[in-house]
Amino acid sequence: MTAGPEGILVVRKPAGLTSFAAVREVQRLTGAARAGHAGTLDPAAEGVLPVALGAATRWLPWLKAEPKRYRAEVEFGRATASGDGDGPVVARSGRPWPGPEAVAAALRWLEGPQWQLPPSFSAKKVGGVRAYARARRGRGVFPAPCRVDVQALAARGGGAHWTLEATVSGGTYIRSLVRDLGELLGQAAVLTRLQRTAVGPFRLEQALTLEAVAAGAWREALLGPEAALDLPLIPVETAVVPYLVQGRALAGLPLPPLPAAPAVGLAAGGRLVAIVEGPPGLRYRAVFPPVPAGSP
Repeated sequence: MTAGPEGILVVRKPAGLTSFAAVREVQRLTGAARAGHAGTLDPAAEGVLPVALGAATRWLPWLKAEPKRYRAEVEFGRATASGDGDGPVVARSGRPWPGPEAVAAALRWLEGPQWQLPPSFSAKKVGGVRAYARARRGRGVFPAPCRVDVQALAARGGGAHWTLEATVSGGTYIRSLVRDLGELLGQAAVLTRLQRTAVGPFRLEQALTLEAVAAGAWREALLGPEAALDLPLIPVETAVVPYLVQGRALAGLPLPPLPAAPAVGLAAGGRLVAIVEGPPGLRYRAVFPPVPAGSP
């Protein structure tokens, strides 16, 4: 059996499927030995999900994964326990609805680095238990605030219905942004639809549906380290690869000059062999041994 696929595949996760289930389906369709993903999407959300296949699952800490961009449909007039349209209603509000100037002013207040309170229905752990599990049992849930960066917000719409465009750091909850927007405007607010339009340089336009993956389009869409990783990539001679795989001291190897960066990729023949710390540290961060063609 030949080695399975290795690289990053930009997938369009459909609504109604967990990120975990989407990754398992991609793994099955591509025949990858293992698979992982960068940045969980709520089951009700759809959009860009970078999926790592094979040895590329170990690339994920260095993936070009920032910032994240979302398109959110917001409805004023009701708030739910979960922050989305599926939860029980916990508050209502009504006319007069906020106008464009009021919405724009509130969005300016929400931009910038900040501490954000995650929703009660979230994957954050409270006392060692997922917040959503405690919330579903009717227990009071108070997730700890997390540090996020809301880089840009814009909205269009009118009345009770608005579309929000958000550029944010990883870990930002759009449901929390919608909740906070409503509070600033004196309105109950709920997120009715969420689409992730980009993760770093990976765009919705290039993302493959699961149907396209099943049809084999993934073979031409699989991204290598140069396109996927947020680090300098330095080519090395093939003869050096066995020494890198063995973990030989970097200072004694015939390597080209390396940049003074916390992470530098070393590649031979287009394949990532190792990630190392550049000078003066010169130490290994990760090694990716080649998989023999006959390996299971």
